[in-house]
Amino acid sequence: MTRVERLFGTLLNRLVKEMRLAGLATREEDNRFLETFLPRFNKTFRVETASDSDLQRRPPDPGSLDRTISYEGQRYDTPALLPRSSVSVEESLSGILRFFERHGRELPVRQLPPLPER
Repeated sequence: MTRVERLFGTLLNRLVKEMRLAGLATREEDNRFLETFLPRFNKTFRVETASDSDLQRRPPDPGSLDRTISYEGQRYDTPALLPRSSVSVEESLSGILRFFERHGRELPVRQLPPLPER
């Protein structure tokens, strides 16, 4: 259940009970009640954010997703990779990595920065 679903569940649960206790009978009474109920509800359940800064990540270039290789927790980009290609990784004893396409062609790669922590 998402945060929004929990919020609406709490709101609807409390709203119905509060309206019943208020003995509302018409739509006009319901609307007047909501004008006072919603500010009280928001004041009770509002949570301030930890930071005012925008922490959303920029979406990746859609074409770059087809060129990204993940190996041992690291991400690599190769402009020469065709979509849905198989890639083999060769790691030497000294730790040097080489990436090969299915037909044995070596791929030029560059290591990408790690993804930010969630």
